[in-house]
Amino acid sequence: MRQDSVWQPILAATTVPLVTAIALGIPAFAANQTPNQKGQPSSGSGSIPQEDIHVAQVTDTCRQVAVEGGLIVREDPTVYSEALGTVAYGRNVTVETPQSDGWVAVSAPIPGYMYSAYLSPCDPQALAPENCREVTATGGLFVREEPSPNAGVVGAVANGRNVTISAPAANGWVPIQVPLAGYVAADYLTLCS
Repeated sequence: MRQDSVWQPILAATTVPLVTAIALGIPAFAANQTPNQKGQPSSGSGSIPQEDIHVAQVTDTCRQVAVEGGLIVREDPTVYSEALGTVAYGRNVTVETPQSDGWVAVSAPIPGYMYSAYLSPCDPQALAPENCREVTATGGLFVREEPSPNAGVVGAVANGRNVTISAPAANGWVPIQVPLAGYVAADYLTLCS
């Protein structure tokens, strides 16, 4: 048995990241900065010159379905994956990190994957649809099979998430269709902003 065989996996695991970092010119140091009273970096010794500072840009995570028949949300980023639901034309979705193959992870209204070619940037002036409500229950909100506190639980929607109602409230209960079909207590919903 050769002694260097123990080192081969370690070298293989560290060589690629090291070569990539060198090739891409990724800096291997951090500037020592102390913030001033306003939380901004001071311009003392060891700080980066002001012209070399690049502020990270906030990316827009809102996209709108641009297919007239709606767009399917899938469990995995492939057309062969299980369909979890469909988001209607013109509805907004919250996207996460895009995939290299054209798919994008979606966290709302239905978590899963959508093909990004059929999504367009959201209109910043667009108002929330009239049937959009935001959950205001601290621990989330149960979605029930029937409009009753004794009905079976279909699932839950987290606090701060949006739901799509399918009819006005009746007897304290609202029917919803997205992200789950069922009924929720009307007291824990507010208009989407």
